[in-house]
Amino acid sequence: MIKFFIPKLIACIGDSLTMDGDNARHAITVLRLNVNDKIIVCDGDGTDYLCEIIKTGRESVNLTVLSSEPSKSEPHATVYLFASLLKGDKTDLVIQKSVEIGVSSIYLMVTENCVVKSITVDKLARLNKIAEAAAKQSGRGVIPTVHLAGNLNNVLFATTKNTKTANLHDFILLAGHEKNDSSLKKILGNYTQIQKAAIFIGPEGGFSPAEIALLEKNNATLFSLGKRVLRAETAAIAALAAIFYEVEG
Repeated sequence: MIKFFIPKLIACIGDSLTMDGDNARHAITVLRLNVNDKIIVCDGDGTDYLCEIIKTGRESVNLTVLSSEPSKSEPHATVYLFASLLKGDKTDLVIQKSVEIGVSSIYLMVTENCVVKSITVDKLARLNKIAEAAAKQSGRGVIPTVHLAGNLNNVLFATTKNTKTANLHDFILLAGHEKNDSSLKKILGNYTQIQKAAIFIGPEGGFSPAEIALLEKNNATLFSLGKRVLRAETAAIAALAAIFYEVEG
């Protein structure tokens, strides 16, 4: 069923809601929804509301709430992705697919081998729009936020002080293909239940030796995704898919 997000929505069965802005325009002009059609409206905090359209206008859609329930699409584990900025639209792809797979938040880093050294405020806003669209498409119960986290020192400091990323279950680092590290499958098999995890993905040139040493010093576990050399964006998607397969399998 088609899902829309109305952040911080609080409603009860029988309440009337009004959906406007981009949501309403998409519902009316793109999806051509009409009276009596049913949709899901999510508050962005994990609650889904089944709603029926009772009236449509040029810029608004009036709804009535039929029922509510916790979103069934959110994973039990909280997984944070710490990814280096990539060239072109590769970061767009990482954002889109990681949200679809189930990531909780995404932190973009500027590491030593990054070709891209910064992004604008407008670019960050666009990446968050991509995350929102991916959350809608995949039926998520939350919209993961994309943060610009600075360099690795900033990131590691933030993970110990920021309440959203404190006390992580694992620090997981994608090691270079030239190293014979433990497979991700083997590492995940050592945990009977994964509650919180962080995964670090380097740029096209990988993490520098100093960055790897810093991550290891901060309890990172190095792993391999196999014998083939993966692009940075492929590695992020493959690693997240493996983690959620283990968590939800």
